[in-house]
Amino acid sequence: MKSMKHPVPLLVFALLSLGVFGCSGQAGNKPVKAAVAQSAHKFKMIDIPKVYTTPEERAKYLVTHYWDNFNFSDTTAANLSESTESALVDYIDVLPYTTEDVAFASIKTMLGKAEAADSVYFYFLDMYEKYLHDPNSPMRNEEYYIPVLEQAMDSPLVKEKTRTAALLALAQKNRLGHAATDFSYLTADGREGRLYGLKSPYTILFFYNPDCEHCREVIGQMMGSSDLEAMLHSKRLALLAVDAENDFAAWKEHLSAMGKDWTVAYDKKQRILSDEVYDLKASPTIYLLDKDKKVLLKDTSFERLMSYLKEHISENTFSKDGGSPKTVKQG
Repeated sequence: MKSMKHPVPLLVFALLSLGVFGCSGQAGNKPVKAAVAQSAHKFKMIDIPKVYTTPEERAKYLVTHYWDNFNFSDTTAANLSESTESALVDYIDVLPYTTEDVAFASIKTMLGKAEAADSVYFYFLDMYEKYLHDPNSPMRNEEYYIPVLEQAMDSPLVKEKTRTAALLALAQKNRLGHAATDFSYLTADGREGRLYGLKSPYTILFFYNPDCEHCREVIGQMMGSSDLEAMLHSKRLALLAVDAENDFAAWKEHLSAMGKDWTVAYDKKQRILSDEVYDLKASPTIYLLDKDKKVLLKDTSFERLMSYLKEHISENTFSKDGGSPKTVKQG
């Protein structure tokens, strides 16, 4: 599977740089090890053998062996402390630098080892939910949360699996690289449309609630982005904004606040929420789809969305008068 990359945190850069962690006892290791010890306290970081020289090799080794020195049987308060939480955060930071297969296997193996003690296991389940699932977490990542839920479904320690099964079913909907679920909507002029009826190289799917303060903030960012306006005007991008929460009258009251090149829609059948067609645990929720409506970004931020679009649609894509696109970067 394709690796998922994001900007390198300082600690991750240190861990994956050649020579930082080699054989124990080398003078060059001491400052970095001291920093790790200070930040992670009782968590003992592994050494990466010198034989692994590329960042990819080192990342795979680190993710695979990250928890080798951790005693999952230790249920003392010191073990389940801020230091352990910090170690988990650093571990999650490392995951994007290897393949999904390696990352998923590592998460499941780690949780399997945590089953050595009930309190340790459920501590880590709670921490994974906090960082990977909570809508307010900047590290939220459903792809990494899926193996957590899958392992929990198989774990003999989880006696009541109803909630876990529901979360897993929801997380598996509209996954990255998979086709988004089609749905119908109503526009302001009374026309009925469908998601798959929008023909564009890229489609922003923007679920919002006009009464939500954060939604209004993001709408303001979108309205104020000249880059986004140019992309929409050139027809290289479509934006479907869907209110799936309010009544029809409330939705119509806010139409004037939306962009002129947007398709602003209302979920007349109220199916998106009631049938959980999409996971809308937070407002707004933003997806980016390709021309075949496969999911490129899921539950993303406006900043990440624009970064992706700018990377894949070059500045030269749009003519000055907003006419036909010229070139598109391959990515």
